[in-house]
Amino acid sequence: MMKKNIIFIIFLFYFIFIAVNVLAVGIGSMSGTTNDAFVFQPDLEKIYTYFVRSNTDRPMNHMISVGGDLAPYVSLDKNVIYLVPRESKNFNAMLKLPQELEPGWHTAYVCAAEGETRGGAAGEGASIGTKVAVCAVIRVLSLYPEPLANFEFSAPDVTQGEIATFTLRATSLSKQDMEIKGVVDIYAKESNAKITTLHTDEKLLKAGVSEDLKVSLDTTGFVVGEYIANATLYFADNQSTQEKSFRIGTLFIDILSFTNKTSAGKINPINVEIESKWNSEVDNVYVTAYIKDIETKEKEIATFSSPRESIKAWEKKNITAYWDTNNVSAGNYYAKVVLHYEGKTSEREGTITVTPHLEMPSTTTMALILVLIIVVVVLVIVIVRTRKKLEQATRTKSKKRDDFLKD
Repeated sequence: MMKKNIIFIIFLFYFIFIAVNVLAVGIGSMSGTTNDAFVFQPDLEKIYTYFVRSNTDRPMNHMISVGGDLAPYVSLDKNVIYLVPRESKNFNAMLKLPQELEPGWHTAYVCAAEGETRGGAAGEGASIGTKVAVCAVIRVLSLYPEPLANFEFSAPDVTQGEIATFTLRATSLSKQDMEIKGVVDIYAKESNAKITTLHTDEKLLKAGVSEDLKVSLDTTGFVVGEYIANATLYFADNQSTQEKSFRIGTLFIDILSFTNKTSAGKINPINVEIESKWNSEVDNVYVTAYIKDIETKEKEIATFSSPRESIKAWEKKNITAYWDTNNVSAGNYYAKVVLHYEGKTSEREGTITVTPHLEMPSTTTMALILVLIIVVVVLVIVIVRTRKKLEQATRTKSKKRDDFLKD
């Protein structure tokens, strides 16, 4: 177990070291983004201006390089940039595309890397050293001759009674224009029963561009909970399907359970598990517990509340209140827990069992027990050692007798 813990600590320090060093060099673009994607055009030329930034604690060279299958079509105006700590310098990457590219996505990585290993010292064979590198990405889509498209599907959470809008964002991967349409099937997640089918309008998707197909669902009368939206994009004679879950919610926070067993004679945590059925965070959430006589449910034994907290959309969490049972007898008690939020309340009733308080031994008693344990341990050690000495003496006598008889 100790060996596993040591290995874990070593790996933990290693990953912390790597995480810190990832910030040691940065790359940025004068356009504000280090990722560019576009449709292939024969003989297209583009110039990208990047800057490399040093976050190291000492001056060093930074190596500029290009990778990916588009690397042969990218040239750099600098291959080495010398930077002092916190300094930034620009460089250019020139992309010149060929007459043709195979259909599909093609990529170039423009990278800046530290010219020295950091973290390892000479003569320390077991030390860890890293060379940090960061890259900007250029992606080029060469369109397919046959009809081809993909899509991204979004199914947002909504409030019960609102209109839910589903979006299929279709992107052409083809040189051909094509008609597209979408179909969205709605299912109840728990039962997997189909509820309804929605159809988008048809649209013309032109070569190499994107179009949004939208369809709406009126959630009036829908039960609060989780649902599945199964979307199918139809294009030419093909189709593609995606599935997303979404929630229909209302401003309601449910009490799932609360602690039903505790001890007399001390301050006890009473954990209340709650679950939000709302699509947004709710602040100032707290519980109040009313403890009463279990027979009449009228005689009040105690009332206590939790601190105010926040709960995230659709989150399950525990809220803790504390019950001082120093003057409470063991037995069963009626409990009503009330959850307060946004001017609303939720309630749950139940029984809390208070068990007798087990007194801890006094300091004097504990000391006597400890002394007794020590005495017993010492006696056991003395007995074991005495027995070993007697056995050794017996073996010695027996050996001497055997030697005498031999002579």
